[in-house]
Amino acid sequence: MVHAHFINMQHHTYSEFLLHYTIFLLTTEVIPTFLKVLSTCLLLQSPPLHYHFDYLGNKIYQLI
Repeated sequence: MVHAHFINMQHHTYSEFLLHYTIFLLTTEVIPTFLKVLSTCLLLQSPPLHYHFDYLGNKIYQLI
């Protein structure tokens, strides 16, 4: 499993674990999705820009 190495690492506090896990999620899920959505948006110019940001917002909300 991809997240296993985070669970196995020694963390002093739970908040430190959360911080690392959040950064991990951002770099592996949110940023690639954002770039993909942005590039799709720039290529197509349609559907409207706000649609893509709604989609991205929903994606982030699902991760939380």
